[in-house]
Amino acid sequence: MLPRLCQLYGPDGTRTKGLMSPDTHAAVLRTIWEWARAKSQLADAEVEESRTWYITNSENHHANHFTSCWAASLVLAQAPEYRDRHFDDGHSASAHASAWTVYLREYLRERGCKGMTIEVDSPSYAITTLSAVYRIHEMAEDPVLRRRAEDYITLFWALWAEHQLDGVGGGAKTRTKPDHVRRGADFLRRAAWYVLGFGDPEFVHASMLPLVTSTFELPAVVFDLARDQAGRGTYEIRQRRPGLAEPGYSQPNSYRMRFGPDGLLRYGYCTPEFIMGSFASTARPDADWAAISSQERWMGVVFRGDPARGSLTSTGLRQPIRAIDVGQRRRDGAERLSPARPRLQRGALIPILGLSAGRPPMNHSGLCSATPTRSVGMSPTSSSLSAARSCFSRLT
Repeated sequence: MLPRLCQLYGPDGTRTKGLMSPDTHAAVLRTIWEWARAKSQLADAEVEESRTWYITNSENHHANHFTSCWAASLVLAQAPEYRDRHFDDGHSASAHASAWTVYLREYLRERGCKGMTIEVDSPSYAITTLSAVYRIHEMAEDPVLRRRAEDYITLFWALWAEHQLDGVGGGAKTRTKPDHVRRGADFLRRAAWYVLGFGDPEFVHASMLPLVTSTFELPAVVFDLARDQAGRGTYEIRQRRPGLAEPGYSQPNSYRMRFGPDGLLRYGYCTPEFIMGSFASTARPDADWAAISSQERWMGVVFRGDPARGSLTSTGLRQPIRAIDVGQRRRDGAERLSPARPRLQRGALIPILGLSAGRPPMNHSGLCSATPTRSVGMSPTSSSLSAARSCFSRLT
């Protein structure tokens, strides 16, 4: 946040010029310099080979690292006393700022083209990656980079909006603990309060700060998609999401993603009363999947409750949702349920258990067979909800 504070309140501050005293500004610049000269490496901004899909540590850590390198370099390149100083890798602040700007342009373009995030709607980590893009939008002086950040933010919230009820995400997720879903405890729901005007009005984390200070406003169509949940009706969602890794690059702390026609499919069946979500894929060895994709995938159904009173969840907390798990791949690689190969159709998610001995567990997929919800004399809301509740009461 220090580069952003300099931009807002430094000698040429865009929000309140000169609010930061000269001594404070100089101290902040020294702090930024000491961090950036060691941490920012021009070699990490390579795009020709990686196409920005070589990831260190995790998706959200990687996003915050390169955003910090870019922001620090940008501020230092504008300061006469640091502009031509060489970082530890032998390159100047100006060279770093230029290289990271090219990298960020390509990063955002690649995500829009190839399925957005790997840590799909993770209750803890998705907001951290998103907040990094908000920082890019607010600090970018390059018009192409700023527009791509706007497009990324808009697409992110549109994908989230179609998969949520009352601000609670209902689609399949990665890196998700079941209790977070059952409680509706989601950083994105808290972020939605600042961006869309509904959700959870609880400020709990520094990752919210870029959203609070942002000047960006979502298009009206995304507001309508998020808020007019009854008007959305009943529909299916199919998304291709990144998840496959190059051989030898599926484990921490170095990932290299690859893409093909048999990757990860995210399926959702959405009504105004409930959302079912699952992942499906070809059966593969665990080593084919990046750990940041395969870790703690959650599949299940979220029911809408009474937003005024809430539904009593299994934790005893009152929230406007009720969630049931269908499949959960734990951090240690084991599964609570091992669904068989799915058939993707609209309707109910019914896990088919009892895999034959010797068959490797499908610890990377989750959607089960389905039957059409809309049939003669059956509405897509109340009757579908009753049928789904009955189905899951037998399973759980």
